[in-house]
Amino acid sequence: ALSSAFVTGLVNGYICCLVACLLPNFGCALILREMLKRNETRLARLTDSLRRYPDDKYSLSLRVQLRENIWSLQKIDFGVIFILIA
Repeated sequence: ALSSAFVTGLVNGYICCLVACLLPNFGCALILREMLKRNETRLARLTDSLRRYPDDKYSLSLRVQLRENIWSLQKIDFGVIFILIA
């Protein structure tokens, strides 16, 4: 009975540790994916707007910032997925 309780305690401990480690990472990965999708949509709209008004300095600056943001989010997303897989 004591060994059964000990094994059950160990298994429960491992399950709690896995849940505590993996759930926040999955949540982070989902949030990053959503942010990446939204920024790509914004960039597509902004690119379309710049075709109509090519001299808009604010839109040009925002486009550069969005491209950098998308690039950064892609690298972070790759890292989070790598952590989840490894």
